[in-house]
Amino acid sequence: MQDLSSRVRGFSLSVLLLVVGFGNCSTEQDPSLSISEYQNMGVPDPGVNWGSNDYSKAFESLFKLKLQQPYALPKMESKRSGVLFARLIDLKNLEFLHDDSIPLNQKAHLIKDFLRVHQTLVDLYNNVLMKEQYYHQELMGIHLFGLSIRHQMLALAMMINESSDQKDMAMSTGYSSIRGIYKSFLEYSLQVQFDTAMYTNQELELLSDSITVSLVTNRNHLHSTELAALLGVIDDGLNNAESEYIEQNYQQLLLELQD
Repeated sequence: MQDLSSRVRGFSLSVLLLVVGFGNCSTEQDPSLSISEYQNMGVPDPGVNWGSNDYSKAFESLFKLKLQQPYALPKMESKRSGVLFARLIDLKNLEFLHDDSIPLNQKAHLIKDFLRVHQTLVDLYNNVLMKEQYYHQELMGIHLFGLSIRHQMLALAMMINESSDQKDMAMSTGYSSIRGIYKSFLEYSLQVQFDTAMYTNQELELLSDSITVSLVTNRNHLHSTELAALLGVIDDGLNNAESEYIEQNYQQLLLELQD
């Protein structure tokens, strides 16, 4: 198993790894549409980074499509529509975080919109009437996208908290709420990890990698009680781990963070 420090460096690739891992669906079994068909419906070009307005346009078209053809949404494994699904969860859409010309306080407003984007993606792909989800691979990709968003929100909040800029300092009181948003999503992710049979072992193993690396990265930015609570959930859930890989992963994490 790869050591924790190596996986910390690779955390931002988690979503991309999932996309690459499921790329062999034949078009004969693929009810999704072509990229040009989606674009003709009003979906923006998936070849460029998207902002909040681009997502809004895409959602308007895709929710209408879901009502008419529920199995025609872009799919991760599709040769026809995989490029569009990859854009929906592409971390490059957050590249504004690395643009030094954008003030930290403005970045905070921009990334806040991506919480809405993530939840809307969940609503789009989830079927609340079904226990087994047709789009389970896509939903895992969306979940990891959501974790990545919150991971980067916390990093931005720490920068704002340490900034001497007056506008940034005015936002520093929000640091604890951002930390709470991050912790709550980790708790939900651990519930998904141990309490659901919806995902395959491969998908759950990738989730365990992402949770592990994110927790190691942010261990010093959580209160000791918050970290202890999360580790307690992991310890309690180990008996429900779906594979030996997941069990070993979290045992290694417990040893690392309890030192």
